[in-house]
Amino acid sequence: MANEMMIPKDFNDKIKQHLQDAIIQLIPSEKWDEMIKAQVDNFIKSDLPRLVNELARDKFKSIIKHELDSPKWNATYNKQGQRVASEAVVDLLKNNGNEILRGLFGGIIQDIAQQLKNQLY
Repeated sequence: MANEMMIPKDFNDKIKQHLQDAIIQLIPSEKWDEMIKAQVDNFIKSDLPRLVNELARDKFKSIIKHELDSPKWNATYNKQGQRVASEAVVDLLKNNGNEILRGLFGGIIQDIAQQLKNQLY
């Protein structure tokens, strides 16, 4: 132990950096560019969409949670104890009722019409 020399950490870090730089310099420029391009392409094709989806999902969930936590979405009840549409649901139906009905029943009604048509011919 007495004969061992203590080497400072920053000295080891400098040697490590020097070796890394030397190894990188051994890689031909074209090969280095290919390696960088491959890493960037891989990031764009796999990691970036996943990260964007995660961030968008988290942001969307936060916005929706904040909206649904507002009092206007709270369930309300009439004097008979039956649940009735909240202020937000009433507004939603007033402003988008036609689209909601088309979305919910449009396909079903079209199928019925087609079945009736088929039975008539």
